[in-house]
Amino acid sequence: MSRTDQELRNLLNSLTLEQKIGQLNMVGGSIYSEFNPTEQDDLIHRGLIGSMMYADPKTNNRLQRRNLELNPQAIPILFCSDVIHGADTNFPLPLAESCSWEPRLAERTAELSAKEASALGVRLTFAPMADLAYDARWGRNVEGAGEDPYLNSLFIAARVRGFQGSNRENIDEHHLGSTIKHFAAYSYVVGGKDYNSSLIDSRTLKIKVMRPYEAGIKAGALAVMPGFNDLDGIPCISNKTLLDDLLRKKWGFDGVIVSDYGSIRQNITQHYANNEEDTTKGALEAGTDIDMESRLYIKHLTNLIKEGRIAIETLDEAVFRVLKLKSRLGLFDSPFTDESREYSEIGTKEVLDLAYESACKSIVLLKNQQLLPLQKPIKIALIGPYANTKDDLNGSWSAHRGFSKTQTILEGLSRHVTNLSYSMGIENEALLISEIQTAVNECDVIITAFGIENCLTGEAASLSKLQLSKKQTELFRHLRQFRKPIVALIMSGRPLVFNEIIEQADAVVMGWSLGTRTGDAIADTIFGINNPSGKLTMTFPRTAGQCPMIYNGYENCRPYQKNDYYTSTYRDVIEGPLFPFGYGISYNHYCYGIATLRNCQINIDENIVVNFEITNEGKYLGREIVQVYVTKIACQPLRPRLELVHFQIEHFKPHEKRTIQLTFPAKNLCYDDENNHGIYQLKIGPNSGDLQSIELEII
Repeated sequence: MSRTDQELRNLLNSLTLEQKIGQLNMVGGSIYSEFNPTEQDDLIHRGLIGSMMYADPKTNNRLQRRNLELNPQAIPILFCSDVIHGADTNFPLPLAESCSWEPRLAERTAELSAKEASALGVRLTFAPMADLAYDARWGRNVEGAGEDPYLNSLFIAARVRGFQGSNRENIDEHHLGSTIKHFAAYSYVVGGKDYNSSLIDSRTLKIKVMRPYEAGIKAGALAVMPGFNDLDGIPCISNKTLLDDLLRKKWGFDGVIVSDYGSIRQNITQHYANNEEDTTKGALEAGTDIDMESRLYIKHLTNLIKEGRIAIETLDEAVFRVLKLKSRLGLFDSPFTDESREYSEIGTKEVLDLAYESACKSIVLLKNQQLLPLQKPIKIALIGPYANTKDDLNGSWSAHRGFSKTQTILEGLSRHVTNLSYSMGIENEALLISEIQTAVNECDVIITAFGIENCLTGEAASLSKLQLSKKQTELFRHLRQFRKPIVALIMSGRPLVFNEIIEQADAVVMGWSLGTRTGDAIADTIFGINNPSGKLTMTFPRTAGQCPMIYNGYENCRPYQKNDYYTSTYRDVIEGPLFPFGYGISYNHYCYGIATLRNCQINIDENIVVNFEITNEGKYLGREIVQVYVTKIACQPLRPRLELVHFQIEHFKPHEKRTIQLTFPAKNLCYDDENNHGIYQLKIGPNSGDLQSIELEII
């Protein structure tokens, strides 16, 4: 049971100044190489390790036992880790999983990730990431749920619930505390370059960017991590307006604010602070409770407090919040991990089945010229650098201990066919080797496994170009010369540019980085056991030069017109995206009938009801994600040209035709503190680029 506030206050008052400061210090798992055992014992004895980034139950228990032996106040160490999409079993990357458009699925994968992570001794994860995808050049888009604030908010809240369970005040041993990051607008970094300044206007910040963070706070997240970026010239780590005025006072957040890795030092690098003492003072007074691996708090806070430059009350409130977090996580009653769980609760059938389901629903079919699904018997030539790899199929921020369990694409396809030849296709700079020639001559269909390696996605992986490698493109061109049907798999943790493949391949599958069950999910999709139904949650540009490119930007004064020279466009590329937000096809074609409104005039507090028919013109069971967008006519100030306000997942039998009813609150169209009355165009369809429009008035 969690401690009462008074019990925690009593504990706080019993601590020495040094022990209080130690509760705010988080060290990395590399402590084992950085410190010898004597130094380690000294830190623990002085109470200077409040939390640690490590995930191994035996090691964690050994450290915890030493901590409780040497520390008279017996405050347990909190063990943390980046559990982004799995702890041992890897689920699809968050960006990939968002293409399922199923927040409930994300809640379930977060819950089982928490179960595995907690079995490894972890009690707090630095997830979920609530940053909106804004620029495809930014590598960390992989950790979020795409570019739309409404969809993002649903996914962030779901992941918080999954990680933490149903009782925020008493997190059980099978769940974790969650951390909303990177607060705020970290994805709006200039040029899509990681660690850069963020350039964003206050309106976009209010009506779009802040919504997913707030959704995570309302869902009960126990921690928040400020971004590396600055807003309006103030680094987020020391931004009192952001962390105290907005997050704590306006939104009512009562959890812990933890810095990103070493970020308290950045104020000196950015010339925001003169020295270590000033940046330490600025971060704590702004509301940053835990210093992750800059070690400036334990270096300077004692003197800053004794000299009266920081009030002791400021320190005490930060320490109280850390103690409250440990209490909510049950550490005072259960500081150790049951080591038997590592063998009984990891890699279970339940988690592997869910990894398969999530992988299947994350796949997005981008093109299909009546080639897929493949029919047996068939001879396949599987060619490409990602056909038989494990590491790169998991993506960035993966649980490396689980890589050996990952199913490769080769392994998955081998379950279905015996006439399967395989070649990496690229070897020692040579484009073509003899085995490719033989394999392609004898096959009925070529499957290419192209993509991008792990090191080019995630943190510090910003790219100025988004194309596939030159060698992969040349290999594709050579394979086309054989005039055999080609299925192109794109295995990547981020949107890429592959215009030539889209134009010339017979089928293109966005396979993302799907994790442990990649092989089965890809193979079962190619052979029709899984009918792909994922829809993109990021716009795919035709070239990196179009970035940032999002579907829900503001309309400009001269929108593109094909036959008008003086309109907003680039002269050296086809206007518009390669694929719009919400795009994805299946083995069926769904025909949308004309939509009608139950009422064309409604009040803000009423529900909007839309009816129309959808016909499944295909012969397969299917899952269609129906999307509803809105454009407000004559809005002051401006609103995005198009905004997702509702979506609904419908399941169809072969050749089924039925009436669909969409019911959702009119408030989904509205902004707080603005005049929401007026004319709206509701736009309904399978993606943001293929919509029919009906008019509605909110009176």
